[in-house]
Amino acid sequence: MDGDLLQHQAMLAYWYDDPCAVSLNSICAKAGAPKPSVYREFGSEDGLQRAVLDRYAQTVLADVLTIFETGGGSAQILQAVIDFACDGTRFDRGCLFFKMRAAKPRLGPLTGAMLEHIQSNALLTIEHALTLDKAGRIGLDAPLVAHYILEQMGLAMSLRAQGIKSDQCRAMMQVAFAPLGWS
Repeated sequence: MDGDLLQHQAMLAYWYDDPCAVSLNSICAKAGAPKPSVYREFGSEDGLQRAVLDRYAQTVLADVLTIFETGGGSAQILQAVIDFACDGTRFDRGCLFFKMRAAKPRLGPLTGAMLEHIQSNALLTIEHALTLDKAGRIGLDAPLVAHYILEQMGLAMSLRAQGIKSDQCRAMMQVAFAPLGWS
């Protein structure tokens, strides 16, 4: 059995639908894999979801964190975040991380721990970028601003999944970031 193919099919299934509404049988059928192979490869459905979320973080979320890691001023960073969340078709179905985070009470402990790990890393990366750019100049601490930015990203991707057009999403994010003085 090809674990990569199974992970890929599972990632698409969870991303395009409610992660808790996707059956393991449907994922196995799409991947052409027998259900017992999931348990051999990942230990459990929770193990598969954790692996999928890890893969998503390494392939999709890594792109947005690169925005914060490459530096530039806060205005450039936030504009790049707006571009990332609002442009193209990547998030027309939302963001798997935010979908799974919303479903966390219905997911297993391995997936929950991975969600916490990803969020913690994202917040630290954003906070570090803001600290370097003296986020405190607006009278707010960097952890609070980092969390605010992360939540606005999630909202933008959720709006895209609801059919909000790119230009409307962009305008909403600019309004959301305006109080930070960096829009």
